[in-house]
Amino acid sequence: MELISRSWMGDRDVFFWHLEASSFDGGTGVELCHRMEVWVSSQTMMRDNAPDVILDLQTVEFIDSNGLRCLLRAMELVRHHRGSLALCNVRPSVLLVLELTRTDSLLAIFEADTVTV
Repeated sequence: MELISRSWMGDRDVFFWHLEASSFDGGTGVELCHRMEVWVSSQTMMRDNAPDVILDLQTVEFIDSNGLRCLLRAMELVRHHRGSLALCNVRPSVLLVLELTRTDSLLAIFEADTVTV
């Protein structure tokens, strides 16, 4: 997982993170949560709120309940600091899990061609 770019959308600071793993499970999720906690803490030390985050899930083909739980934890962490978390490039298999669990109603999900990095 790496932070790949930063841009401005209107008056909001937006950071794009790319997940490199093909499965988003407990291990990947714990790593995401840990990195997000450290990153959000450092960002909020320099400003009043956390910037918006877009997770690029282009390579992720599988997500399990542990990965989903960690994704929701990351969302709560960013929202707690008045930021937002969105997803882009979500594969159909992952989107199906998000829809079945109704998590898709909690997160903005963008198509690949609507977000520029």
